[in-house]
Formats: sequence, C-alpha cells, structure tokens
Amino acid sequence: MFIVKFNTRNVAFEDGYEIPRILREVADKIENGKMADSIFDINGNKIGVYGFK
Repeated sequence: MFIVKFNTRNVAFEDGYEIPRILREVADKIENGKMADSIFDINGNKIGVYGFK
C-alpha cells in the first residue's frame, strides 16, 4: 500500500498549483529511490508524509 498524506490548510494552497507540484515532487523522489519522506509546501513548512506500508 502506498500512502500520501498532507495538510492543505495554509496559504501555499490558495493558487491551486501546490497539490500538483507536491505530487510531481513525490513521484520524482520515488523514481530516485526515496521510498518514504516528509512533504514540505513551497514555503518550507512540513505538511505531511508519503511512503509504502
């Protein structure tokens, strides 16, 4: 099972571009071998995690 969980309740998500940016970043990390990690918004705030369970 693969899980992506992040909080979208901050100013970084107001423009509508942050979710696709985060998902692309997660995909890039997985392609480069990082199977689990924290997720940060464009402003550097830790907002969630992804990984395999």
